[in-house]
Amino acid sequence: MITFRKFAAASDGKLVRTYFTEARLGPPPPEQATEALGQQQLEPGSRLTSYYTGRDAGPAWRSDMPLSVARALGINSHHAPKDEELDRLFEGKRADTGEAWSKHKREISGYDFTFSPHKSVTLAAEFAQDPAEAAAIRNAIYRANDAAMRYVAREIGWARRGRAGESGADPGAVGWVSFKHYIARPTLPVQDGREGATYLLEAPIAGDPHDHIHNALFNLVVTGEGHIGSLDTQRLHARVHEFGAFAQAVLADELRALGIPVAYDEKEQAAVILAIPQFANEAFSKSTHQVLRNAKVSISVEI
Repeated sequence: MITFRKFAAASDGKLVRTYFTEARLGPPPPEQATEALGQQQLEPGSRLTSYYTGRDAGPAWRSDMPLSVARALGINSHHAPKDEELDRLFEGKRADTGEAWSKHKREISGYDFTFSPHKSVTLAAEFAQDPAEAAAIRNAIYRANDAAMRYVAREIGWARRGRAGESGADPGAVGWVSFKHYIARPTLPVQDGREGATYLLEAPIAGDPHDHIHNALFNLVVTGEGHIGSLDTQRLHARVHEFGAFAQAVLADELRALGIPVAYDEKEQAAVILAIPQFANEAFSKSTHQVLRNAKVSISVEI
């Protein structure tokens, strides 16, 4: 499925980035990596590493980031994102200068679209017989995620004109940065000051295997004429289930192409790998069970 949340331009970008990166350190500056290896120019190779291992330790820009969007955001999409760049972007600022994206103030700087495959898909990758099998399954997840995000981009990548789009909207290009997570941890609400926004931070403790990808879609659209506007999100709530269904359909096709028998769950909302028994899915879903237990306790208290 796909879920989404907003993040405000008034947020503390560092806190937002810490949540997405799970407090991992950012990559070293390109000049340091070049100096260490005694080379003038080197291909970072992050995409090849991700392809062959099925694990990507850091954030990654949209793989086919439009040049117009990269320029508007102030990024070089051929280099891995740096912490300070992400901090500024999450606050609705250019990554390079810290200036506003456009003359129109942004209340919302972006949307977190999170794609989660069924637990059986995660377990098939986590307990695969060899690294090549695990990588193949995880790359099926990545391709489904990318296809879904491009679909989302086509549907809401319209630059609204006028207040709340009262003057219509023009199609344009958008950009996002993706963060791959591999476990489900309990979350803790943390408030940024007494009057500040509240964020969900993952507790740094062991959790269940749970592959999912956070895609931070920036609230910026660049039209062919160079106009910079905000995303047309008026129909987003009504179509988020459609986006999730599309992602699951692509994932099912990708898994079948690998020769993996696939069906859909009882609600027909997620692609399921049939080789993984149901008891295993339930055994590695402790966070879901905790939510259900909390809900039952809350209901009993109210009664």
